[in-house]
Parts: sequence; C-alpha cells; structure tokens
Amino acid sequence: MNRHAHVLSGLMLGSLLMLHALTAHAAGGFGFDRTRLVVMAGSRGGTLITAINGTNTLYPLQSRVEPADGATGLPTEGKEARDGLPFLVTPPLERVLPQTRLPLRILEKPGHALAPDREALFFISVKAIPAGAAPEGGGEGMRLMLALQQTVKLFWRPKGLAEDAIYRGEVAPLLKMQVSGTTLKVTNPTPYFITFRELSVGGKPLDTYTLRAMVPPKGTQTYALPAGAAGTSVTWTITDEYGNPTKVQEQR
Repeated sequence: MNRHAHVLSGLMLGSLLMLHALTAHAAGGFGFDRTRLVVMAGSRGGTLITAINGTNTLYPLQSRVEPADGATGLPTEGKEARDGLPFLVTPPLERVLPQTRLPLRILEKPGHALAPDREALFFISVKAIPAGAAPEGGGEGMRLMLALQQTVKLFWRPKGLAEDAIYRGEVAPLLKMQVSGTTLKVTNPTPYFITFRELSVGGKPLDTYTLRAMVPPKGTQTYALPAGAAGTSVTWTITDEYGNPTKVQEQR
C-alpha cells in the first residue's frame, strides 16, 4: 500500500510499505518479539508484548489494537470497525531509539460484550515511520521514506479456557474433516480459533495463502482443494500459542 504526504519542511513521504506478521528476531529487523499473543480475561496489570527496533534508525511508533476478520486472517479495514474495541495499548505513541525495545501493555476495558464461552480474535498493529531531517540548505526537496506497519494476532480468552490448550495437544485432534468434491470442510468443536500450519488432502498440501483463513471457534471453514488432490485422507498441524506447529494429525 502506497501513500503520499506533503510535509511543510519539503520532505515527501513517497511510499508506504506494509509488512504483516513479521518479527525482529533477525538481526537488523523491526517488529515484535512474537507472532501471536494470548490475552486472558481479567489479567491483572494487562498483558505485555515487546516491539523491537533492531535497526540503526529512530522510529516514532504508533500502536493500537485492530479488529480482525477470521475468514481472511487479516485486520478489518476502516475506522468504524475500530470503534468500541475492548482493548487499549499503552503507550499508544512513543519514539523507539535504535537498537532498543519498547514494552507495550494491552489493557482490557471493563464492560465489554465479548462472548464468555469462546475466543475472540484481534490484531495488534504498530506503524513506524523513520525519523528524518529536512534537506540541507533549507530548500524544498524530496525524500523517500519507508513506513513499516506490522501486525500480530491477539487472541482474547475468557475465564475457564486454558492459556496453552493448543500447545498441550488438546485441540488439534478434535477437528473434523469432510472432503466433498473439490472442497474440504473443517469443523471445529472447540472454543479456540484454528490457524493451520500445514493441511494436506491425499498428500497434496494446501498453499499458504489458502491457509490464511482461520476456522472460528465452534464453527466451520471450507477450503478449496489443490489440483491433483484425491481421496479422503487428511493430515494437518495447527499453530500453537507460541507460534510453533503441533503434532501431525491424520484422518482417513
């Protein structure tokens, strides 16, 4: 996504580079210290996630929680969708110095209407624009600056649900698979959102783009089968609370 903004000093923001679901584990990167965050209902003091600036650039950082669309696996666009969200992020705006970390605290607002028997899905979003000086000589000029926007999934879990149920292997074996023609229907009887790490039918894996769509709690999701998929044998792994794949499951 590209945006252009005129600045009084003569600087020009020439493009906006959108990067999603990245972390700063690699040297020289910018991002979060994890790929997903579980927020337990009623957590005292909120839940922490860390933004890492592994670059040599100072970034003004804007942080917020975004609504999510589980059917696409992406944040929901539009200000209207963000109104009334049950979370706050502090600090919402802060400078991140080069080679430093910024802890962000996710606070749950009281009195929200999230369902008490299943997970709710959101995204944590940070937008960072490199700080830059005006062109030498004080004249007008053009400068290309890359703005980084990164997101990770935020799963809110009501009281009574386990913080690491997927990691402990309690969720993946409960999924039900139904192959019909050129589609696969996945039924999820659990109260947790399902993100597939790998999903294959007849030994043919579904591509990463297709697997972006999540299976909602106590719901279903339908996936188009890849060319050449045959039979009813289905194997899968899902992503746990720490971003790792679970053990391989199989249904014949």
